[in-house]
Amino acid sequence: MQLGESLKQLDWYMWLLWRRHASASGNVNLTNTEMEYLYALSNTDPQGVRLTDLANLLGITKASASAMVSKLEKQGYIQRQPSPSDARTSLLLPTPQAIAVQQEDLAAYQQTADMLEKVLAKEELQQLQALLDKACHALWAAEPSSCALVSLCIEQNSG
Repeated sequence: MQLGESLKQLDWYMWLLWRRHASASGNVNLTNTEMEYLYALSNTDPQGVRLTDLANLLGITKASASAMVSKLEKQGYIQRQPSPSDARTSLLLPTPQAIAVQQEDLAAYQQTADMLEKVLAKEELQQLQALLDKACHALWAAEPSSCALVSLCIEQNSG
């Protein structure tokens, strides 16, 4: 099987796992873009992030971020709280519902890792981990976007 086909098969497998987890909890209605917002929000300051900072992190306009945040807030995934340092602004935080969605997503990845541990030898797993780390760093480093989310992903995955 060619590498591209293998990647497609892996993506498809993980998507099916995610759909199973999401269907069980009723969170299957989220789009990839909505998930991107939730991940960006959860990977920022645990005290919350301003809308402007979230827009900058995602490399989008404040207006676009505002529309999506309002949508996710209505769906119960984002909450606003007053900023302790500036009464004119509010901070955005993921709700417990958003955190549960991310846990479902992580469960699909862990289930895939568990399956790989069953079929690969220890040395093969170490090789796979090293090669995936190298590939991820190279792919993110080559990302042409100046979006700060790229560097955030590299930081999150280099530990």
